[in-house]
Amino acid sequence: MRFAKDGLQTIAFLVLCTLAFAVISWIPAAVMGALACLVIWFYRDPERSAPYRDGEFYSPADGKIVEIAEANHPFTGQALKVGIFMNVFSVHVNRAPCTGKIDFMEYVPGKKIAAFAPKASEINERNYVGLSTQWGRVMMVQIAGLLARRIVCRVNRGDVLEAGQRYGMIKLGSRVDLYLPKDTAISVKLGDNVRAGESLIGRRSVGRKPLEFKYIAPNMVTSGNLLCGVFSLMMVLHGRYVPAAWLVFFAVIFDGFDGKVARMLGGGSQFGLEFDSLADLVSFGVAPSILMYQVSVRGLYIFGAVAACFFALCVALRLARFNIVHVPGPFQGLPCPAGGLFVSSFVLARLRLPAWFMAGVLVGVGLLMISSIPYANMKKLTKKTADPVKFFALLTMLVVSFVVLRGSAPLFLFALYIVSGLIRFDWGMWLLKPEAREEH
Repeated sequence: MRFAKDGLQTIAFLVLCTLAFAVISWIPAAVMGALACLVIWFYRDPERSAPYRDGEFYSPADGKIVEIAEANHPFTGQALKVGIFMNVFSVHVNRAPCTGKIDFMEYVPGKKIAAFAPKASEINERNYVGLSTQWGRVMMVQIAGLLARRIVCRVNRGDVLEAGQRYGMIKLGSRVDLYLPKDTAISVKLGDNVRAGESLIGRRSVGRKPLEFKYIAPNMVTSGNLLCGVFSLMMVLHGRYVPAAWLVFFAVIFDGFDGKVARMLGGGSQFGLEFDSLADLVSFGVAPSILMYQVSVRGLYIFGAVAACFFALCVALRLARFNIVHVPGPFQGLPCPAGGLFVSSFVLARLRLPAWFMAGVLVGVGLLMISSIPYANMKKLTKKTADPVKFFALLTMLVVSFVVLRGSAPLFLFALYIVSGLIRFDWGMWLLKPEAREEH
């Protein structure tokens, strides 16, 4: 039998107390032993399994169905709410009802009235965990009950949960509310007993539906990013290295606009996030590494190939980390587009540098991408928050750089950005107005 790790210390303490009392008298030892058995039973965490088919939602908790009603929440919108009451004898480990990414979390302190009461969902201490799934938004609400002393949640925003995966528990009697898309066909009724990770709560049709333009448009822009990377590789095969480098620069334009289009139309999706990462890997990882291998490090034979492969690998690792770890503020590590553009800039500058030096550049930039060095994130700058004087000064520097340095300007500018991270200078904060900087 498996036990929840949150109860191991308590179990160990009660077992030790039972042994200690056994030396003194069997009566207190029996009482303590009975209490230890109850606590051990409470913290049990049996293995659960289910088919977990597409479009199906499973119970997040053991217990009895005490409420099925329509509800509304800012994260889910209009939804169906299924309330599950867990008594002290239920397994209190909570599980994900389906596969999805955590895009919403909120803890709300409150009272501790009986959890089976409908109003407990509104006034009791509770913790919200919202999932974005391919079948719509789903939310679990851990609600403390009359005896519950602590809500435990071991996941964070940005994590991806698999159907049936453990994500927390509530100690002693409590309740979990499950918010499902409004058109879900509910498979349970009031009074039914359910088991976390095994009992089917509802099913949503997975039939093909016409894709809305708001979901198509961002992915069309991302496709432009991917195609630029592919065309860049084709140019390298034909020995046209300068056009290949410019295509990497064109790719970043598409990469910058796909997110803006998604936010503007409200068409962001998990598919779009993964597609964007794949496009970035090709355009800012594979294409620049092959370009630099052909132009600069091929003469090092196996060592040049290793340096180019290492750069592409670091881009993949950087993208994977970005998808699961979202840290507000500066980027953690050099962004992949900046890394790809920097190494491609050597081709535009037409510099003939030793092969060993360029191999070192590839390795060094790769290490910067997977590091935790903070780099300026200027995505949140707006007309209201940006300092117009500093913004104009930066724009002037960009124009002067291209006028004076011409083809070497991109190399100079991205080298400046890389150095700014190493010396902990945040361009994003520098461009903010003083009052906006205080808020950040």
